[in-house]
Amino acid sequence: MLRYVSKTNTRRRNISPETKMKHKILLTLKLSFLFSVVFLAIDTPLAKESNTDQPYYFDKQPYIHPKIVQALATWLSDGGDQIVSINLLESQGSNRFCCKSDIKVSTPVVSFSEDGEQFGYSYIGITESGVHLLYTYSSGGGSGVFKHIMLVTMETDYGVEFDEKHSVIKATNQRLLLKKLGEVVLGDRWSGELEIVGNDLIIGEDRGWYAGSNYGGPFTSKRGNTV
Repeated sequence: MLRYVSKTNTRRRNISPETKMKHKILLTLKLSFLFSVVFLAIDTPLAKESNTDQPYYFDKQPYIHPKIVQALATWLSDGGDQIVSINLLESQGSNRFCCKSDIKVSTPVVSFSEDGEQFGYSYIGITESGVHLLYTYSSGGGSGVFKHIMLVTMETDYGVEFDEKHSVIKATNQRLLLKKLGEVVLGDRWSGELEIVGNDLIIGEDRGWYAGSNYGGPFTSKRGNTV
């Protein structure tokens, strides 16, 4: 169940998930526009324990390729989620997400550029409940630089394959899934402070190009009716 709560608008909106969903995510979004700070409380009892011994990282070598993170991001022309999970063990270093030489690191930003397109992420941190938060940006070559916060987990599972010799379907090697829980849209050229405290994400006041206006995104205006 997703529940959004605004201090400037006490009306609550409940969205029921599909009955076949295995997990429920509770995101409580509390907006305080008096101080232009947003507190996002994240409670994800669904997530398996985060794998702290993963072979790839967001904040140190070997970096998770930004093309993999980009594949999870929702296009600006779309809504909702399309790709929500990628097997890191067989995607990192693959032809589809090639190549290691494409990765540009300007600490803390990990990025790539290709044919005028740019995408990058920086690691905000991990919540007490095991959710990794990434600060992402994308640009198609124009003046817009669109900022988001992506929430992901790392989970292990097993795939299956057909064993032709024994005519059985059996489990394959273990997979490490980078799983997208969702995104928070910050806006065009948003710039501000981001901090994790326990399970709270603190989004500071926008100091970017559209700060205080109605054009950049939901966190650029000081109005209280965003939610």
